[in-house]
Amino acid sequence: MGRSQTVYNGAVNEGSSATPDRKRRSRLRSVVRVTVKVVLTIVVILAILRGIVALGERVPMIEATGPEVVDGDLTTRPIRFAQTDFYVYPPRVDAEEGRLQVPARRDDAASGPIGIRYVRFPTTGSDPTAPPIVYLAGGPGGSGTSTASGDRFKFFMALREAGDVIALDQRGVWGTHPYPRCPNVWTYPLDIPTHPDDLVRVHEPQVRECWSRWETELHPDTYTTAESVEDLEALREALGVERLNLVGISYGTHLGLAYIRTHPDRVGRAVLAGVEGPNHTYKSPARVDEIVRAVDETLAREAGWDGFVEDIEAATARLAEEQPVVTVTDRRSGEEVEVALGPYDLKLAVYYGLGEREDFLKAARRVRQIAEGDYSLLAQLALRIRSGGAPIVMPISMDCASGATAERLERIQGEMADALVGDVANLDLTSSCPFWPVEDLGDDYRSDFTSDVPVLAISGTLDLRTPPANADEALAAFTDWRHVLILGGAHSDDLLIATPEIADTMVQF
Repeated sequence: MGRSQTVYNGAVNEGSSATPDRKRRSRLRSVVRVTVKVVLTIVVILAILRGIVALGERVPMIEATGPEVVDGDLTTRPIRFAQTDFYVYPPRVDAEEGRLQVPARRDDAASGPIGIRYVRFPTTGSDPTAPPIVYLAGGPGGSGTSTASGDRFKFFMALREAGDVIALDQRGVWGTHPYPRCPNVWTYPLDIPTHPDDLVRVHEPQVRECWSRWETELHPDTYTTAESVEDLEALREALGVERLNLVGISYGTHLGLAYIRTHPDRVGRAVLAGVEGPNHTYKSPARVDEIVRAVDETLAREAGWDGFVEDIEAATARLAEEQPVVTVTDRRSGEEVEVALGPYDLKLAVYYGLGEREDFLKAARRVRQIAEGDYSLLAQLALRIRSGGAPIVMPISMDCASGATAERLERIQGEMADALVGDVANLDLTSSCPFWPVEDLGDDYRSDFTSDVPVLAISGTLDLRTPPANADEALAAFTDWRHVLILGGAHSDDLLIATPEIADTMVQF
């Protein structure tokens, strides 16, 4: 019978077929296997719990914890507010829900009432008398309460250090009453390429059909920024506070600026993230293209991706020449459809594709694919854009009423001739507003004004929709202002939650 002999650390070990080294490796493998099983089991359990919460409770964003209290036009109740963007179990916080009845139109005492809504989170700071901070959502059409329950939940909680935080649902948005939507779906034909002239022709009957649904129930001027300004003032009075502090993003800054102009003594401080000034509703194609070129430089510097602008130009020329018709599968119906493509389909894909910084490289890859003659992905994107949806009435009225000065419209028209991408930035407005019967708020609404309200502006250097130049123009109205630039920041979340330092800066301000 043989024997095994191995030398371990200089010592002879007889009669054993396994060294201490092998035993340790074996024990290590066992530990790893057990650890992996435990981790997988925990993940499965957490997933099941997450599913139970989501399916069983439907993750209530708002859960009443006490009776309603009615005080004139204001009805409040204590609630527990839940975050809907969570991993295992929704974070919750005690808060107050309020519903305020306001006139549909201040120039008609017989109109309305209609409702707005808010959720008020109590301050965690040391000064309970600090003015409440009112969050003004973008869009127009965004819901403040819905935003607070999503990935900006922590942002809202951080702001509480500076005062009560109020997530406001402006008139006409989800959560308010009425919440008018168009009964018809706005679409664009698949058998012709997207073109501004055709878009106007196609949208006219769709816009008119939408308004015919509501003309007997709502005056078109029910939904304007001027009315929302007075809603804010009514909210301030209902809360019994001397002043409001404002935090607005995108369209919310447009509303905030209008409130400052109209009620300057009722604003303590204002934070404006992604500024849309009084005359910025219609976007400048030249400004949009400046940002697209800046994205090109950023991609080359940070991702080693050269030629984004050149690819856009090449793809635009190729589409104009070939005007391809591409067969794709409609992912909703499973059927094959043919989609005719042109340069404006590419421009729309680029414009919407650069909304978030994390999508920049993806957008560049798509454009190169198109420039090289592969139109399959563009056809899918065009199909999605053209399929449209049933629009909300409020944002159509808000934007069309805010309008633009004749001088700005003339400048925009002049910039469109040589535009790279920016000539598609106003297509929604130019194809809807001529047929929507809201009254323009006028050039006085869009004119310059002066204010000593302290303002903190926040801009993303790569924001197509509300570029830093907007803030520079709007800040000329103020004697006390600061402008923070988010280097490489795009629109939306980049302006508020790209880093915790943004909320810290707001709290300090």
